[in-house]
Amino acid sequence: MHAQLASEGGFTLHEVLVAIVISSLLIGFGLSLFLFAQKLLVAHERTSNLKAAVDRVLNVLSTDLERSCEVSEVSDSTVVLRLPSRRAATYRFNGSEVSRNGDRMHGEEMQMAVIVKMLAPPVGSKVSSPAYEISVAGKETGLSYEAQTLVLVPWSARQEFTGSSSRKP
Repeated sequence: MHAQLASEGGFTLHEVLVAIVISSLLIGFGLSLFLFAQKLLVAHERTSNLKAAVDRVLNVLSTDLERSCEVSEVSDSTVVLRLPSRRAATYRFNGSEVSRNGDRMHGEEMQMAVIVKMLAPPVGSKVSSPAYEISVAGKETGLSYEAQTLVLVPWSARQEFTGSSSRKP
């Protein structure tokens, strides 16, 4: 009977332990790779959200400024525009929040700063349209992003607002 037991096929205890160790290592590597990919995805999503918020503030402000008929006020904390529809667009920014007509333009966890500068036309230039440089910077825990653009306020929009039929200077 001893001969029959020895001839039966099967795994030894050492082989089973080696298989368990190798399987657990592969599962551990797979799980760590999954967690790393998840962290990478979350970081990318946060960065994308911050960039999208900064770009949205910059695009809305520059579009309003570009279409404006009158720039009533430009200061360190406020920009007031008169749009072709004769409605006002009032932007307020205090270094952490940006609002348009009282509505916050970004998420609660983000901080935004806006700088709007009026640029003087070059000496001797025939360009009469004012130009503005807009910079928007956003911050969120451990992240920051900044974008800027240059906006020319078209002369035709100003004339449309005033209803003047005079020609360009």
